[in-house]
Amino acid sequence: MVIFNELMARIAGHFGCVEPRRTAMAYVRGLLADLDRKNCWNLAEHAGLLGPQPLQWLLRTARCVGVPAGAAAHRPLGRRRGPR
Repeated sequence: MVIFNELMARIAGHFGCVEPRRTAMAYVRGLLADLDRKNCWNLAEHAGLLGPQPLQWLLRTARCVGVPAGAAAHRPLGRRRGPR
């Protein structure tokens, strides 16, 4: 859970509003969940959303500020061992 929160904190600044951040969190939680199928309908249902539209909007239309969210997500997470 700590690494998940660190990842979400790292990419949160790349979204201009809170709604895309919440949607991104729901999306990632769904991807990490033990679901048989991982499509927008199933991920939305897992997140308690009424439909897949918020997740589809995130994937299709949402804009990030500055560095793309994916680039921020690819940096190593967790504590580093040894000197920095």
